[in-house]
Amino acid sequence: MEIGNLIKYYRQKENWTQKELASGICSVSYLSKIENGTVEPSEEILGLICERLDINMTGINLEDDEELMEMLHRWHNYIQHNDRKGAEELFKKIQLTASLSSSHPSQILFRLFLFRYRLFTNEMEQAQELFQGLQKMEGLLEREYCYYYFKFSGMFYLKLGQLEHAISSIKKAEEKYKRLHFKDPELFFYLSMIYSKKQELNRGIIYAQKALEMYQEILFYERITDCNLLLGIQYNNLGEFDIAEDYFKKLLPKNSNHIQARVLPKVYHNLGYIYYNRKNYEKALSYLQNSYHLKKIDSEKINTLYLIASCYFELDDRNEAKVHLKEGKRLATLCRNQKYTYKFYILEHQIHDALNDHDFITCLRDEILPYFEQSGEKAEYKDVVKLLGDIYFQNRQYKNAATIYQKLYM
Repeated sequence: MEIGNLIKYYRQKENWTQKELASGICSVSYLSKIENGTVEPSEEILGLICERLDINMTGINLEDDEELMEMLHRWHNYIQHNDRKGAEELFKKIQLTASLSSSHPSQILFRLFLFRYRLFTNEMEQAQELFQGLQKMEGLLEREYCYYYFKFSGMFYLKLGQLEHAISSIKKAEEKYKRLHFKDPELFFYLSMIYSKKQELNRGIIYAQKALEMYQEILFYERITDCNLLLGIQYNNLGEFDIAEDYFKKLLPKNSNHIQARVLPKVYHNLGYIYYNRKNYEKALSYLQNSYHLKKIDSEKINTLYLIASCYFELDDRNEAKVHLKEGKRLATLCRNQKYTYKFYILEHQIHDALNDHDFITCLRDEILPYFEQSGEKAEYKDVVKLLGDIYFQNRQYKNAATIYQKLYM
């Protein structure tokens, strides 16, 4: 970060105007030129500005702390490679080194990578706090730092389920990336994930293929597996079940390893989804039950429980459907998963033949439909639109049905 940007950052941090900072030191126009980088301040003026801002002069020089910078990039590499142990051990060393460093570029990069680390460890409250601080610096970040900020912001919004903010941020990162001189397949991997969530599947597939090619170049087998899984999921959602099945079956275990242990529950889940859509509910259940029993984290079990309950409902085994519905509702509430809270609410009314209940229709129209419209998950939104339209149509409320059905084409 240049001297002018640093001065601007600390001035804004103190909520000072240019007039307040410049008073008795230099003209406002001269300070503005310093902050814009069009003039270099004299040592005397720089010293007075730093004194007023309570900045150590040695802390505003542009000499990088090479050792800390090297550690930071190594730390980021551990995070990108999902090496939790390596990242945790190096983090302890970095905290001490960073606390002693007077290099502002290193301090800023530390905060950026710390934001990424909190996302990696799912410490979302800490990530939120870091994000709020980084937002204030957005206009001051340059080149590589700005790229990291937008990419990590996109990942942050993705975790929050705010897909429109996620795609906006990560597309800005893509623009910055074009002017950088290093390869980062992670950018394209997350672009694919976001487009997949938004049900813009053709774009998602293009970015997944791009990420896959780059990961294959560096032989990053874990991410190669993830890309193949992501491609399978997207072909699955496109209804190209034969292509999707080929991707998933490539990932079935030939031998046991940590990658297979992490991916296998997702493979079984998606194979179950394929057979659910083919209306082969018994075979779907065999895959889904395997997926459920392999999953260790409650939040990851919710979508599988939903499909299991749906299979039993289709098989007209309502007792089993209710058992899995109850557990799914419990986990969705426990994990604050609003999407599946609503999906289980709908399924519950289907199981109990209660789709015509007045309170249900009101909730579907006034809460659930706006939620999925705002979330950006197009497939879920269209399902709710069709369900609500069908309910109105069956109740001979043809005008309401027509109004709702129009949303399918907007």
